[in-house]
Amino acid sequence: SYFVPRSDWNNGQASIMSEADQLKLQGGQLFAQEKFDEAIAAFSKAIELDASNHTLFANRSAAYLKTGKLHAALSDALKCTKLSPTWVKGYFRLGVAQQVLGRLQAAEKTFTKGLELEPGHPQLTAALGNVQSQLKQKPLGETDSTENTTV
Repeated sequence: SYFVPRSDWNNGQASIMSEADQLKLQGGQLFAQEKFDEAIAAFSKAIELDASNHTLFANRSAAYLKTGKLHAALSDALKCTKLSPTWVKGYFRLGVAQQVLGRLQAAEKTFTKGLELEPGHPQLTAALGNVQSQLKQKPLGETDSTENTTV
């Protein structure tokens, strides 16, 4: 017979993706329970199985932010936007990481880029307004700092 069951397509790739999806779901549940380190571990295992999935990097970025691992959050958000340059949530994650690191001008550009892709996006619109009000409060001549980690 020439019939190949669907589960055998891609030389077992489907089962690997399924395991990555299960880990993504598990990571999301752990995140919701505020078990951020465990969520990071689940997302990291999923990334080992499927390093092309931009949502895994976005989710791990959010978990890194919650644990104060700001540079790791930034790195994952950048990876997310590289993997999926048209997915607006990636720009939200990246902009938030930049903002928390005190890189306000970069965050403003990132949120603006996301809004160019999806005008009127509520989270991006609110985040852009927030970062613009922070920029207005900065003393003249002050530049973005990587040391400032306050929101």
